[in-house]
Amino acid sequence: MSWDGMKSDIAAEIALTERQLALVRAPAPMSRGVLWSAPILLMLNVLAIVLSSRYAMAWIASSLLVMMMLFILTFLPTSRSGSAIDSLSIPFRSLHRAVRTNKPVLAALLASSMLAGSLPMLPGMLIIVMVNIIFALLLIDPLSIGLMAWIIIQSLLILGFFLWLRAYRPFTGAFLESLTDTIRTVRSDDGPNNHRRRGALSLAAFVLTTVAVLFGIFVLPGPTLGQIGSASLAAAMDGIIVLVIVLVTQMLLVRALQARESRRSAIGFLEKRLGTLNGLMAEAEKNGAADLERISATLLMVRLVRLHCHDLNGHLRVFSTFPDLELLLSSEMREELSSLSAVDVLRNADPPRRYGRIER
Repeated sequence: MSWDGMKSDIAAEIALTERQLALVRAPAPMSRGVLWSAPILLMLNVLAIVLSSRYAMAWIASSLLVMMMLFILTFLPTSRSGSAIDSLSIPFRSLHRAVRTNKPVLAALLASSMLAGSLPMLPGMLIIVMVNIIFALLLIDPLSIGLMAWIIIQSLLILGFFLWLRAYRPFTGAFLESLTDTIRTVRSDDGPNNHRRRGALSLAAFVLTTVAVLFGIFVLPGPTLGQIGSASLAAAMDGIIVLVIVLVTQMLLVRALQARESRRSAIGFLEKRLGTLNGLMAEAEKNGAADLERISATLLMVRLVRLHCHDLNGHLRVFSTFPDLELLLSSEMREELSSLSAVDVLRNADPPRRYGRIER
């Protein structure tokens, strides 16, 4: 590629990123339906608390349902807006072909997208889990102490999952590099035994913690939900009605807070992306004094991750990143893609620890 072609590609990415940043920073319009939904749901919840004795159990059961649908809620649902930020649409045939084309990079990007997309749900899930624990403590009696204790444990596991995301940040290149170095240290025949032993213990602790948390939040809620249903909710129609009211309330609560947090994260992502692109343009302006191959590789890593927007009929917009499958499938880019490491690609796509500024 010539220097003029490179500068043209970088300029196009800068223009797109600036349009996206302006769109994300602009406050989303609030419709009357959204404004009225909050007081209506509040009133329905108050009536359910007053008229039904099953509200607490419905809240707990609903929280388990929300947790089991976590990754579905992360990307639910999509509506097309035709703006500078595309709606998220996953063509599974292309996804299958991309897996065969560049497995390490795609696997790292997909895992990063799913885990990073879950983190903005932390504020909403924290509220739900804390109410769970309060209700479970209030409902404890000699006949249900085992079930309530199990609900408290699972609530703590749900909280632990999001704290695990916050602490380990397993969707970042830094984490993947650290994990790769630890595995390499454990497998290596060189180096002191105490380093290998420490690495093995760290790796084992991480794996066991991860398995326990994921098992606790995605597998265990099913049987617990069955016990709660057979114990109180399925016995009467009012229990089912209350469950539906609470489920809608929790989903919208999580979605509203997720929309705010994901917007902050998207601004930080785009600001970092714009800084990278402006740096590449400054280097490209030097022409022969710069490394064309390195600039091309960095630009490719920038283009590999795209920002997407999905909303509820135009409201409560949630922003997330997702790999560019068309680029991964491009025959023209195959040679360049094969030279990229998953660590480098993730480092370029890492969300910043500090969120960007939101304009009101």
